[in-house]
Amino acid sequence: MYFDYFGLDREPFSIAPDPSFVYPSAKHRQALAHLKYGLEREGGFLLLTGEVGTGKTTLVRLLVEQIPASFRIAYILNATLDRLDVLASICEELGLEIEAETRSAKTYVDRINADLLQAHAEGRKTLVIIEEAQNLSPEVLEMLRLLTNLETNTTKLLHILLVGQPELLDTIGLPQLRQLDQRIISRFHLEPLDRSETEHYLNHRLAKAGCSRPLFENIAIKQMHQLADGIPRKLNLLAERALLGAFAESKNKVGKAQVTQARREVFGDPARRNTVMAKILSFLALIVVVALSAFYFLQSAPPALDDLDVGVLEDELSGVDEVMVEPEQDSAEISSALVVTEPDPEPESVFSGLLAYWSVDAPVLSAGGLCAAAYESGLLCAEQTLGSIQDILVINRPMLVSHNGEPRVLIALEEEQVRLMTPGGPLTLDEQTFVRGWDGEVVYLWRPPPGYNGSVRVGDRNSTVVSWLLEKLRIVDPEQPDLITGGNYSQAVSEIVASFQRDQGLSADGVLGQKTIMKINELLTSVPVLDGVRG
Repeated sequence: MYFDYFGLDREPFSIAPDPSFVYPSAKHRQALAHLKYGLEREGGFLLLTGEVGTGKTTLVRLLVEQIPASFRIAYILNATLDRLDVLASICEELGLEIEAETRSAKTYVDRINADLLQAHAEGRKTLVIIEEAQNLSPEVLEMLRLLTNLETNTTKLLHILLVGQPELLDTIGLPQLRQLDQRIISRFHLEPLDRSETEHYLNHRLAKAGCSRPLFENIAIKQMHQLADGIPRKLNLLAERALLGAFAESKNKVGKAQVTQARREVFGDPARRNTVMAKILSFLALIVVVALSAFYFLQSAPPALDDLDVGVLEDELSGVDEVMVEPEQDSAEISSALVVTEPDPEPESVFSGLLAYWSVDAPVLSAGGLCAAAYESGLLCAEQTLGSIQDILVINRPMLVSHNGEPRVLIALEEEQVRLMTPGGPLTLDEQTFVRGWDGEVVYLWRPPPGYNGSVRVGDRNSTVVSWLLEKLRIVDPEQPDLITGGNYSQAVSEIVASFQRDQGLSADGVLGQKTIMKINELLTSVPVLDGVRG
């Protein structure tokens, strides 16, 4: 309706997962690199998690478009299935027919194994993608783990990509699923967009839809970001309604008034919603009182749940031809201690040179190869668009930059000079010359603690990360009180982190994120930093 008015070729803010509209934020590029890296390794689990509406499905559709032709894909959208249903769905997606009267767990597994072996002989690989994987029961997840045991003498035959909401991390963290957790060869948690990314996201989708100018005022973008919490799906809903409102009022741009009205239409009237919610809560309170009264009156014990026998399937798998079950090995804990060594003065490439600062010897020739090699060594890639030299100082790590279109590694800032590493050796430039040829994009490496899957905040449970954090902060402040957390990131833990952040000049939000971890590593371990950094 408003396409011609705003010069659009198509709907810019549809909530359909269209890969052509993927906004290539640093987070999305890194997520895609992690998934591709996982597919390059031997079979096992890949994990993509994120809040509802952060773009997981769209990212997976883009991965499917870019996946090598040697891969076959079984795409399962319904994760509310039992073990036999999942096996049947995989067979259906792979075009494997099984007679109804012979269907059983062993029949399905035998057929899948034979098909995987045939595909392997033909040089093909197999990827099973399961959406909404947070709905899978522990029993089904354990069955999937057993499927990843299917292998030849030298090669595992199956990749499984689990895509789900953050609750999936809690399920995989259960003690009975620790073997599955150790089989995850690549994992990424997709975070919401920040304020700057929100603006770029909106303009990116407008450009993809044929619009050559911004259509949202800055105040409108700020308001939309706050209302949507940086969630792309919510942004799409708000933006579509706001554009419609601007069209109805013959406005050239969307302003605050149009966003306010769009909020009412998309999320409802807050005052009315609060009144309705109060009535609902009152009704629920009455139900609780009645239920408690009935409970104490009847004094009945809750029925026991029947256990699903995963061992039966494991016995069945043991009889499948060409199936070998590897003994489980304890995953090695990533050491937070780093030994800094001088890189090869003439590295094979600047990408290998950056890895050498982290004592990683890998012959890589691209940024994608850099991130994959870093990930294999317990490091993560961070990609950002910076605005000034001061932003580089804040990060204080050797970083990949593009200068006059050529990849370089920035290794030092000294007396208003910038030193770059090039394949031919060091190159020193004055700051102004460097800034003129720099596009603002940087890629740098950092080391997360063991078990870290994204920012940790009050209410989260991650015993490995919380133990690491308290151990490190106790070194910084020996007078820190001993806390019994049970692995929970409690308010008390958050307050200790906020105090540390204030002391280090960071934003004191109490959230354990990348910047805080980098500062802890910088203080307590030997990590590579820029030479000559001014205080």
